[in-house]
Amino acid sequence: MQRDRSPLCRQSNMSTDLVLKHGSRSENDYDVVKGSFVVGRIFRPSAGVPRETPWMWSIFHEHRKPGAPYVGYAVDRDEAMKEFADALRG
Repeated sequence: MQRDRSPLCRQSNMSTDLVLKHGSRSENDYDVVKGSFVVGRIFRPSAGVPRETPWMWSIFHEHRKPGAPYVGYAVDRDEAMKEFADALRG
């Protein structure tokens, strides 16, 4: 069975147009795509994260803004996407 690679979620506003696409690592792993670039990941690690915030997001080094957070934890995938978009804007 081939994994569906279609966009799953879109976060749009004036400065950010992000799409989540399934990553290849696990069912709860998404690449965050802006335009034609993968700018980070949103995923649910199997261990090592706070129980109350099981989703983790990370912006890849070359897309980080000075002084803005580049990694964080969230209660669900939607909140992780919102926090990711806010951090990417800087």
